[in-house]
This record gives sequence, structure tokens and C-alpha cells, in this order.
Amino acid sequence: MTFDIPGIGGYRIMNDIRVRFAPSPTGKLHIGGVRTALFNYLFAKRFNGKFILRIEDTDIERSNDEYLIDICNSLKWLGLNWDEGPDLQEPLNKNLFFQSQRMEIYREHAFRLLENGMAYRCFCSRERLDKLREKQREEKRDFIGYDGHCRNMKQEEIESNLLKGNDFTIRIKVPLGEIGFNDLVRDDIRFPSSNFDDFIILRSDGFPTYNFTVVVDDHLMNISHVIRGEDHISNTPKQIIIYHAFNWGVPEFGHLPLILGEDGKLLSKRHGAVSILEFRDQGYLPEAIINYLALLGWSFDSEKEIFDRGELIKLFSTEKISKKSARFSYDKLLWYNTFYLNKKSSDEKLLLIKPYLIKEKVAEHFSSDAENKLLRLIEICGDRIKRLPDLVFYAKPVFKDPDKIDEKGRKKFLASKENLDTINSIAEELDKIDSNNFTVDYLEKIIRSESEKFGINPNKIFQAIRLILTGELLSAGLFETMEIIGKENTVRRLKNFLLNRPGA
Repeated sequence: MTFDIPGIGGYRIMNDIRVRFAPSPTGKLHIGGVRTALFNYLFAKRFNGKFILRIEDTDIERSNDEYLIDICNSLKWLGLNWDEGPDLQEPLNKNLFFQSQRMEIYREHAFRLLENGMAYRCFCSRERLDKLREKQREEKRDFIGYDGHCRNMKQEEIESNLLKGNDFTIRIKVPLGEIGFNDLVRDDIRFPSSNFDDFIILRSDGFPTYNFTVVVDDHLMNISHVIRGEDHISNTPKQIIIYHAFNWGVPEFGHLPLILGEDGKLLSKRHGAVSILEFRDQGYLPEAIINYLALLGWSFDSEKEIFDRGELIKLFSTEKISKKSARFSYDKLLWYNTFYLNKKSSDEKLLLIKPYLIKEKVAEHFSSDAENKLLRLIEICGDRIKRLPDLVFYAKPVFKDPDKIDEKGRKKFLASKENLDTINSIAEELDKIDSNNFTVDYLEKIIRSESEKFGINPNKIFQAIRLILTGELLSAGLFETMEIIGKENTVRRLKNFLLNRPGA
């Protein structure tokens, strides 16, 4: 018998498109999961379908509410809002988008397969199964698995085992033949059914297995297309066997390429992979992440790199998904983030940056004067701001005296008497300036003039003043930063340093 699931020439009737993203709340949502969610979302929106979120939380020991909240908040932050799915405001026991609340449904369906003869009870003990596998390994069998011992058990023997209260699992009857399907990404895929034993669909403790729950849920939720990672390819033939056991229609399958690190190995924590909300906290924009992830395994053409959400929805198709693994680059993501930040107005950037300034205690209350300083700083920093917290670095010296001075810079620019004498003279000259004349051009003129008067390279004095005012060798433009800090604070910091420096 051959189970051959032909590809459909084109997609189903457009209002029948229903896809799902089905994460397990056993960890935070990472890049690979989000890319899967994104492709499902784009596919649904492209064809006016529905995007369903289902929580596969049957791993009771590892499932955690913290991870569930992380998954939902991650999707919402990225704007991947589900059409159907969990409502975290409802009592859990009323929410059937959680697999843990559907156990009775799975058991009923497992026993339905018993009744129609497509599955059977297996009373084999763990000891027998362990010995069977050990023997198969010793004999160097090509196939290691269940031998169908209970498949044709007589009814009297079944009833005898039940009367004795013997534990049993429910196994599906895997037919002989070939299982084939036309993958939306990888075209024709086939497996001989001899690759599979009569696998368990319901354990002895009454818990269903993964492949069984997925099929029951996808059928009852009318899922038309299953788009997921290629690591699920080996699950697909088992799921097709279950569909046929129920005599249900089979959805179309599409398996996405893996995401690798730049070294060609599976993306993992050693590459610095972080959860989506950690990317948010690091100052990445949702539109940058969406644009970049859309191009990890999909492309419209070889040239275009920038797509807004509307364009992605309009252009997305599974035919353009690559079979090759994609490589994740933090540098490329940062490039996208810089691009999307530069598209925003200074006012928009300020609104986005405020939470980071509050978190780092750079500023807690934003007076109109403070906002004006920040807006000026945003303008002069330009594309130096690649992530939202980058402005925190440049804003700290505007609002606070530096806690310390870079030690290498101190030794290089603040150790010589000539430099310190020059800075002292500059501080005196700056103190004479009217506050209204404390401007970029005038500041540069004075500092250059005093440096030349003392026979010192102005660039060395620029760095020395930068260190005193900010504590760092890098800052926004020096004269612009001085103008924003203001005359009073600039002169005070210079004089305090000269007065309190070691050996003064």
C-alpha cells in the first residue's frame, strides 16, 4: 500500500488557508522559532487566511508559565498577532489552545482507532522491549524497533490482560508500502514504511505522544498547511500514517531550512543567540528583526534587501523558500537595525530611547530642556546610534559627571604638564564667554587658539577635554557635546579635574 500525498497545483481556496505556530513553553522564544512563526504569519496574510497560535505544553515537568508569557509577548512585540489562540486573561481550563487541556480529546481519538482496527493494545513490558532491542543490536539488524508482538493478539488474551490490570500502550498499525508527500519547499519526499515500527500513540500512563496530538489538533483546527523546520521532516510520515488511519484529509507540508551560525554550525548559545525579548532589550527594532528574518531562507530576488511588512505579505510565497540552510549574522542584523533607526525622526527615536535612559538612571524626569538636549544629541550622533541603548553612552555625560576616566586615555593625554596648563588656560577663557556665545564654532576657535598658543597639537587637547567631560575616548562631536552640556557644567568639570587630580 502506498500513501502518496500529491501536491496541489497552487494553493487551496484562499479563505480556507489556516496555518499554525505551535511552540512548547519549555524555553524562551528564539530566532528559529520566530522565523517559523513569521513565515506562517506571512503565508496566512498573503492568502487572507488565519494564523493560529497553539501551545504544545504536554511536557508538564518542563513547561513553565514564564516561558509561555515570553512566547506571547515576543510575538506581540514583533506584531505577529494571532487570529486564533490563547487568551491569557481566560482561565487555563477554558482555553483549548493549550494541549494540556485537550487530554481527553486525544484519549477519545486513540480509542477510536482501537475500535476501527487501525491501532491495538500492546501489553509488552519494558523488560521485554529492552531485551528485544538488545537482541536486534547483537544481530546487527538494519532496523531496531518493535516487532509487532501484540499486533494480532486474540481477543481472549486481550481481555485476560485487561482483567489482570496489566498496563498497555496503544500502537498504530503501520501498513506496508511507501509514504510520500510533495513538500512545499523540497518537492517529492518518500519513506518506505519499513523505516517505522508500530509506534505508540498513547502511553501506558494515558499520555498521548507528540505525533498523535499534533495530527488530532491540526485536523480539529482545520489546519490546511503545516510550515515548520526541516528537523520535523522525520515526523511527517508518521503523521501521514495517523491521518490515513482516521481517513482524514492530509494538510500540505513545507519544511524550512535550518538557521546556522556564521561558522556553519547550528545556531546556539555559543554564537550569542538570545531570545527575542533580549534582542528587544538590547535595542533592536521589531521591523529590523522581521525584515532580516524574512530573508533567512526566503528571497524575492537577488538584489532587494529592504521590505516593509506590507511588501513581505504581498510578495511572500513558499516557492521562493530556499532548501539550503541560512546563516545568521549579527552584523547584518545590526545593519538592518541602523537602517530602520535612521528612517525614524528624532522625536520618534527619543520616544523609543527614553525607557533605556530611565533603566540606566541617566535621566528619570524629562523636562523640556532635557528633551531638547537629547534631541540635539540624537541629531549629532546620526548613524552612530545603531541600537537604542547606544544613545545612553553618549547621553550620560550630558546629564552626569563621569564616574571615572579611561585609564589609557588619562596616561596618554592627561599626564603631561603642558597639556594640563593648556586645559587650565582654556577653562579660564571659557569661563569668560557669555553663555549665549557658548556655541560649537566659538568653542572650537578658542580651544584651537589656546592649544596653538601653548605649542600643543589641538587634537591632543580635544581628546584631553573629551576625557575630562565624558570619561571616554569616544563621544559625540566634542564641541557639540560641550554646547549641550553647557558653559557652567563644562567649566566646572574642567576646573574640578585640575583641582582634584593626583599631584595637584
